[in-house]
Amino acid sequence: MNYPYKKYWLLSVAAMLSASCLAVAQDEAPIIILPTNDEDVVDSAEATEATATTSEDANDEVFMVMPDFVVTAEQDRGYYSANSLAGTRTNALIKNTPMTISVVNQDLIQDLNLYGLDDLANVVPSVEAEGESFSNRLLRFRGLLTRFQLYEFMPRQLAQNGYNVERVEIVRGANSLIYGQAAPGGKANFLAKRADLSKNATSIDANIGSNNLFRSSFDTNYVINDKLAIRVMGVHQEQEYDQENKRQQFTGGTIAVTYRPTDKTQVQLHFEGVDAYRNSPPSIYQDKTSQYGYTGVLADLPASSEIVDLLDRSALNYIINYNDGFATAPRSNNNGQNNNRIPDFFTSKSDLEDFYERGILIPNPEDVDPLDPYRVGYGGRHSGTDSDKGGTLSQNERDTEGFFALADVTHSFTDDLQVKVAVSREEQYNDVLNRGDPRNLYLTQRANGGRAVQRKDGTGARAYADGFFVSPFWQKTENSDITTALRGTVSWNFDYRDTKHQLLFGLDLDRRDSSDEQESLLAVAPAGGNGFPFAGNTAAEDYFQISNGYPASGVGFDTNGDVTVGGNITSDSQFTQRSGRNGLGWFEKQSRDAIVDGQAIWLAAQSKFFNGRLNTLAGIRFDKINVKAEVNDYQSGLLNQEIDEDFNHVSPSFGGLFWINENLGFFANYAKSIESPNGWALDPLGNSVPAETGTGYEAGIKFEYLEGKLNGQLIVFHITKENERKSTFSNQILEVLYPFSAYPSLYPDATGPDDTGGIDPLGRNVAGSTVVSKGVELDLYYNPTPSLSIFLGYAYVESEFKETINGILDGQTLPGTANHSANLTVRYNFKDGLLKGWYVGANEKYRSRGLYDTLYEDVDFDGREDVLGADTTNDGLYDVAPKEHEIWLDYQLETAVFVGWRGKFAEGKKAPVWNIQFTVSNVFDDVRLISTGQARFTEGRTFNFKAGVKF
Repeated sequence: MNYPYKKYWLLSVAAMLSASCLAVAQDEAPIIILPTNDEDVVDSAEATEATATTSEDANDEVFMVMPDFVVTAEQDRGYYSANSLAGTRTNALIKNTPMTISVVNQDLIQDLNLYGLDDLANVVPSVEAEGESFSNRLLRFRGLLTRFQLYEFMPRQLAQNGYNVERVEIVRGANSLIYGQAAPGGKANFLAKRADLSKNATSIDANIGSNNLFRSSFDTNYVINDKLAIRVMGVHQEQEYDQENKRQQFTGGTIAVTYRPTDKTQVQLHFEGVDAYRNSPPSIYQDKTSQYGYTGVLADLPASSEIVDLLDRSALNYIINYNDGFATAPRSNNNGQNNNRIPDFFTSKSDLEDFYERGILIPNPEDVDPLDPYRVGYGGRHSGTDSDKGGTLSQNERDTEGFFALADVTHSFTDDLQVKVAVSREEQYNDVLNRGDPRNLYLTQRANGGRAVQRKDGTGARAYADGFFVSPFWQKTENSDITTALRGTVSWNFDYRDTKHQLLFGLDLDRRDSSDEQESLLAVAPAGGNGFPFAGNTAAEDYFQISNGYPASGVGFDTNGDVTVGGNITSDSQFTQRSGRNGLGWFEKQSRDAIVDGQAIWLAAQSKFFNGRLNTLAGIRFDKINVKAEVNDYQSGLLNQEIDEDFNHVSPSFGGLFWINENLGFFANYAKSIESPNGWALDPLGNSVPAETGTGYEAGIKFEYLEGKLNGQLIVFHITKENERKSTFSNQILEVLYPFSAYPSLYPDATGPDDTGGIDPLGRNVAGSTVVSKGVELDLYYNPTPSLSIFLGYAYVESEFKETINGILDGQTLPGTANHSANLTVRYNFKDGLLKGWYVGANEKYRSRGLYDTLYEDVDFDGREDVLGADTTNDGLYDVAPKEHEIWLDYQLETAVFVGWRGKFAEGKKAPVWNIQFTVSNVFDDVRLISTGQARFTEGRTFNFKAGVKF
């Protein structure tokens, strides 16, 4: 694919050269920027040092007032940040805002190397990375999924790295008033580093570490004159992981410009280019060995020996007792044939452990001759389910190029009346090469094992069990995502009868234009040619036994960006005709084009009464959203499916905070949110899912003691999310929601009502569920001296399905939920003595056991899990109740420690400041199988050394 984005690299280089030409030889007098309100100033050693003038003549200083729309780190105290833009898009004290706001400031980012989106989970309670491999943009807030985050209040899909981020502000809870389209759990807003008018500065940093980590970055700020400054930043990062074949690479460059033509007008420009690559195979295999009654393992169970000790007694007993020998199960296929010759795979807990951990012989009754052709054996040591393997026989390569551009203008008509207009443009282009059905483990090298296993009379297919097999098929995708956004805000401050008020009016416009084209490698061409329907069984599937390693040869991108596949790697003569065939060529599978237009106006009022003891925030937002899309699913024959839907939503927000004394205040709020579909999220019938909406309530206390050295907040919350969009339903649940009798077109392999085959949905998103999340959170900051900074965060969260389609999930816990989470970060700086300049610190992350999913038993022994129970009398009524098991994976307890030095080797204000730091993450090498919505292993112990200089 030829990307129009590439030309912007030339513009970046040209801009840097232009900046060099404009540079003047002499030093310019700095500009000291003051906070808007005197009451916002804090006594901070870090702030004092950051704002120290570099001019030899203080009389030349120029004083300007910081606009309301800007917040800086000058008032931060260690890990604590007093001010934020998150409440109203204007600078305000967090303690006076009746919302739950957390700030990850530059100190936290640098100390803990928080360069990726997922890293936020290390410092903010009730925030967790989803762990999916497609976008790496998903976070869970309070147990609820948020699909994209913001950058300077603008929607952003493009990959990012922390090299150009000044701070991250996180609002937990439903809040569409300020953040626009938002999930009700919360959202993160990244604030960019800006060109600084106060002084010239350059920093260069490098990191090396475990798993071939290499990161280098630079950041140079140049003051051209007292009105214009330019800042150029860049980064290159490469990293691998404990899991084999998982790796990523990121290269980014940013140019930021600040132009202040008058003391009342300020222009900010930000242009960022991104070139990123990652290969993210599935984090773990899923067990499908129960297919057609082979083993009785709960379908989709994580295929790892670690799972055995995490199963409760009832789930473990079900697996062990599923089949107690040959010919005892009444049925083992959906034709109802009895007395199938199926071996008793598991007779003890250790059998199940050995099944995943090492080569074993599956037990057979002693009276079966070893040469019996129907004996089922499994031999050969394997390591495919170890924590460092995951789903390594898959491939999920993603090449990304794109840019993010932002321009904003702030103008102060008076000290009390200000306006800000910001416009952004984002373009992202992706090439994806991956395999469909990459993580399901089967026991047979035959295609899907056949629908009938061997019966005692010798007819039917043999019950193969030759090892763990995966049977993925190749697919490639080209997609683009172009987003244009505008944010306009007017702020008016006024006093009325000893009360202070700020009125805000906002206009938000968004347009997201996205396209996606997917092709499959087929072994048999569609009957009508490219663009015509084809059966799923014509795909050129690869069959791999996981003990044989990863066959990487013959696959890759050529110099034109096209995908080349050398054909099927496996061609064993024992395989069925579906396997062992070379790919005939790439054929269109799907194409999607979507445009989402959003228009919103909002009004807000923030007020102070009784000399600031009572603080209120009230507002309302009106959203009008239109989604247009056209979908073609060539495999199913669904062509020119058009979607044109409108969503109108009103999002009110009310909150109040009252300080009963100078140290303790109570607050409460109510807010609503909306998040529209993207035009790609389709249900199994190919229809777009509706918008997700949320309603949230919060109440709590905020406190400040010891002359501002101890700060924090304690919150209780309750969130209701409607139209929860779930895309991880198993095929078994989809077959219940969309049965063959009502939707025969979704079952292309069916031969009749008694042999329906499997469902082949057009989309996997199912909406219509109502989810409730509730809990308690605590944020505690303690900075007793300029040397010591401590942050403690804790969250207790419960989330469950309240109302679902047909009541199928009612009362179940939401996958990814962990009831308890805590984060502790401590740092101590040595200010004098022999250790002056040195600092030490630690970060502790705890997360209790997380829910993987709720899995179902095969109660009638027909080789398929029974979501609704069983109809043993064939009268259409379920006379046997379903049996389900919540699968909770392990807890997480990780310790990271760091030690560093920051100082000068020479005297003088202009002497370079050097910094070195050594970090050990997961000190005790405690690797565990956890769930954050996806099952995955945590990373083991890693080492990181970084060095930098600033001058």
